[in-house]
Amino acid sequence: MCTSLIYRDAKGRVYCGRTMELGAQLAYEVAFVPQGQAWTSETAGSDTPLRFVTNYGIIGVFYAPPEVRPAPRTFQNHTIVDGMNSAGLVFNVLAYPDAGGPQPERLSKASGLNVIDLGAWALGQFSTVNEVRAALEAVTLKLEPLDGMGSQPPFHYSLYDREGDAIVIEFHEGKLTIYDNPVGVMTNGPQFSWHLININNYAHLNNRDRSAGRLGQLDLRQPDAGISMAGIPSDTTSVGRFVKAAYFATFAEKVCDPDAAVRTLSHIMNNFDRVRGLSVTDPETGDAFGETLGLENSEISTEYTTWTQLSDTARCHYHVRAYEALNFTRFDLNAFDGASRILSAPLASLPDLGGDGIGLLQDVY
Repeated sequence: MCTSLIYRDAKGRVYCGRTMELGAQLAYEVAFVPQGQAWTSETAGSDTPLRFVTNYGIIGVFYAPPEVRPAPRTFQNHTIVDGMNSAGLVFNVLAYPDAGGPQPERLSKASGLNVIDLGAWALGQFSTVNEVRAALEAVTLKLEPLDGMGSQPPFHYSLYDREGDAIVIEFHEGKLTIYDNPVGVMTNGPQFSWHLININNYAHLNNRDRSAGRLGQLDLRQPDAGISMAGIPSDTTSVGRFVKAAYFATFAEKVCDPDAAVRTLSHIMNNFDRVRGLSVTDPETGDAFGETLGLENSEISTEYTTWTQLSDTARCHYHVRAYEALNFTRFDLNAFDGASRILSAPLASLPDLGGDGIGLLQDVY
């Protein structure tokens, strides 16, 4: 359903990639949020909402539930699904159906942070993963039901910074845990702690082809390259993708030039690009995650990569490609210096052949 990872170039600079898999292309927007933007996070039972102001500019992919469109057209209704701020901090939302569960603190009268606002809160105020981790110790993070759906958000969350530090924020059956992420990879279920145990089963993986051997009296020779990858899971399940992402992030060539590094990252993420029709929903069991998001059964028959994102944390370049596009569209966060208004454009409007996306964003809020 989603894959995110860190790639480091030969000089140790950090680049982050992620894919988004769903059964339909939702009404996403690519948006820029300026420094100084006020935000309000509402939670049930709280006497006062949590309020904060963005200290950093943000570029990312946002989503607004259908019931808040077309009126009132306010950006406060939007949820950040993926993004990067001007300090190079990256935030990803990934599917995790086991998140919901009992959470007594949700009804506390003390102000808390609605988890749906976690991306805006983190990217708006902090520059590093360690700052986010420290701030989370002082705030109550609450699983609020999604607007109009009645269910708690079926997600978990990854953060990466330009030093390569990474954490996973995960509710499991209502219980919150913040994990260090030494692998720099995230997919979906089971729990992140399970993935860290499971990957020990792949300690033998490396990128050196051993194309010759001997069994009994028979000499063996593989006539092609790539035998080192034979132990990587071939499926596109969350478990398989986690191992595959760790392998690619670790062993992909470490190039020196930042533009070449972004191209390398795009090649890595292409391995997680799912084509429509390759995985079809069983009509007897349905798609519980798609139904949680309000998608009709006719729309969720096949899960595919609706969009892919690449983040260059050092230069603050953010690249997005929709399923319908051939190339990535680039947004240079530095080019928004001095902008004081929220700018956005529908993800579906990005050009097929990519290019510079700055001129595509409009002042509509």
